[in-house]
Amino acid sequence: MKRYLLILFLSAASCGIAFGQEMYHVGFSDNGIEMPDTVNMNQVYNIDFELENKGTQTITSSINVFLATYDEVEGLNPEHWIVGFSNIDLEPGEIFIPPNPDDIYDQATAIYNYGPGDNIVVIWPVIDIAETQTSESIYNDLYVNDPNSIVSFDDLDFEIITRDNLINVQTIENVLQVVMFDLNGRIVFNENGLNIATKSISSGIYILQVNFADGYSQSRKVMVE
Repeated sequence: MKRYLLILFLSAASCGIAFGQEMYHVGFSDNGIEMPDTVNMNQVYNIDFELENKGTQTITSSINVFLATYDEVEGLNPEHWIVGFSNIDLEPGEIFIPPNPDDIYDQATAIYNYGPGDNIVVIWPVIDIAETQTSESIYNDLYVNDPNSIVSFDDLDFEIITRDNLINVQTIENVLQVVMFDLNGRIVFNENGLNIATKSISSGIYILQVNFADGYSQSRKVMVE
């Protein structure tokens, strides 16, 4: 589940801005950021967005977009560049739609400070100018699944019964949620019930994650035939 928390920040030179002075301000359109809710560790995932000129000055300089993960204790981790756009001519109020959205992506790797479990991903654009500017950051929730951390069958607190296009989770524990991912990290099932109808799910290997009411989760691989 993504959370769209909008933050406004000013460049260091902005302290001397007079009231009513024209400003460079770049942000995202009302569509926000589109990205997966869940990916596998080391997986490359796409990010979709539209940029909007929310200032009073026409933007004719390049716009670069940066990304960083966020830690509630240490704050933002070191940022890295994900995409840049040149030949910009963006009037106030105008929206820029990236011409090649498939070229906008990041990789959930430890090099970029991703880790298994819940991650907070922050994305923001910057205009390539020396003048004072403001920008918007959007915070997104991203769960990173690590297939190498799947619990062995003997240590699981649940069992799986498969029959007649149905996967049934059996456990004596209180279950909060059952989620099933494909090996690319896409969610194919996300409910609070214990039965998964597989008739409309393609054949293959999936990762079944059971989230318990006590706050812990366990995962195992399952086969859909």
